[in-house]
Amino acid sequence: MNYKIYLYDTDTDCIGSGSLSSSFIQSQLEAAAGQDLEVHISSVGGSAFDAIAIYDLLKKYPGNVTTYVDALAASAASIVAMGGKIVVMSKYALLMIHKPMVGSGGNADELLKDVQRNYPWRNRRPGKKLAPCKITGYLNRAQAGRQLRRVN
Repeated sequence: MNYKIYLYDTDTDCIGSGSLSSSFIQSQLEAAAGQDLEVHISSVGGSAFDAIAIYDLLKKYPGNVTTYVDALAASAASIVAMGGKIVVMSKYALLMIHKPMVGSGGNADELLKDVQRNYPWRNRRPGKKLAPCKITGYLNRAQAGRQLRRVN
């Protein structure tokens, strides 16, 4: 039986806080103890840094990881969704990718490198870099499947 984690936004939490923080997900992965894992996502996003940490935790997890976009994986949540070996989207789900946003800091070249580090492995054209700034907006299951690998 698969161990299940639900990353569903609440009135007070989104990616990076409460039960959607990387530290909480780490404790859930420890509790899963190597069992195959299902990560269900319905989130508007949140902290890109926590999303990257969660993505890394999922990629390093010893069991099989399947991520499910149950309704919406927007912004930072789209990074988490890519952490699964298999990504499954509901027929009605949306994946939303956008250009990185910063308040008062950051170098555009460094930000582009960070985005390219997080999305190129889903490119259907091996050896060619994905142009992450050209894939923006809401993608349904069919559109995501055309743009990204292993979206079922």
